[in-house]
Amino acid sequence: MSRPKFLVFTGGCYSGKTTSMEVIKDILEAQGKKVVFLDELIRRHKIGSIDEIRRDPNKYMELQNDIIRGKMDSEKYSYNNFDKNTIILVDRSVTDSLFYLTFYVDKNSLDIEHQTQFIKLFHDLNKYLEEVNNVYTYIFEFTPLKNLIEKDIFRPQNLKELQNIEYEMIKKYNFLYFHNHDGYMSIDLNSISKDEMYIYWTNLLNSLNI
Repeated sequence: MSRPKFLVFTGGCYSGKTTSMEVIKDILEAQGKKVVFLDELIRRHKIGSIDEIRRDPNKYMELQNDIIRGKMDSEKYSYNNFDKNTIILVDRSVTDSLFYLTFYVDKNSLDIEHQTQFIKLFHDLNKYLEEVNNVYTYIFEFTPLKNLIEKDIFRPQNLKELQNIEYEMIKKYNFLYFHNHDGYMSIDLNSISKDEMYIYWTNLLNSLNI
């Protein structure tokens, strides 16, 4: 069976990834194409705030374990069960997952049980990262947006300071794993208005023959 196309959206917080995915979904479905949306799994969890749960290293480790394993499972399922006529939109690459696991989980403060959980998850995630170049068709790496910072419980309070930190570190991981990937490209929406988003993405998708 020919495999589906995977369009993967990666980068730091608040860079236009989710908005772009919604626009692309509308464009492709209007063309009669089948689209599967793999959203950011953290938004399915009930948390007080991301800052609050990160104060408890063990709870945050459990959250990351659920999110990352769910992400890998959903990507593998989609790759193996949809055909070439399906386009999979993926909110965040597994390189983003690797960043959140290594940067935000306080390994020294984990109890023995959760340290063991970390080691096993880290191992399984790296194993998947060795395979993922064959799964992802295009990797769109987004630079941070400079204006219109919006707050919600899934974003840290010091979002503005963390934007560039997250972007630069995720970018390092992306380069490590995807620098030889023909579909790895940078996306900067700072000069694109919301009204221009449909034109921007329509033109890019057409140029990529998607």
